[in-house]
Amino acid sequence: GDSVLELKFAQFLDRCPDVVSFAKNSQSTGFSIEYKAEDGSISSYYPDFLVKLDPKTVWIVETKGREDLNDPHKWQRLKQWCVDASNAESKSYRPLLVLESSFDKHGQRLQKFADAVAAFEADRP
Repeated sequence: GDSVLELKFAQFLDRCPDVVSFAKNSQSTGFSIEYKAEDGSISSYYPDFLVKLDPKTVWIVETKGREDLNDPHKWQRLKQWCVDASNAESKSYRPLLVLESSFDKHGQRLQKFADAVAAFEADRP
């Protein structure tokens, strides 16, 4: 992982009975999404995790500790990418934002990935 949060989240995913598989995404994995940065340039965004719940459901997860000006642009683009990819394929792609403050608040109580989705979506600003 690239941060303590990513390592903790990977440990959580490893324990989840409802997760079939997951991968830490990186430049070497090759999955990126283009987005328009704050300065107007086009940049590549590498979401942190790909989480497979079943053959037709994949969550694209971004963990976030320190935030920067491009984060809202990345998040909006990820949400749109999931809609577009779901419409183009016979799979459901879903975005999930995991804020470090939310993970610190809920992490110890989470038993399944579905618990994380409920907790982190409820805490999203």
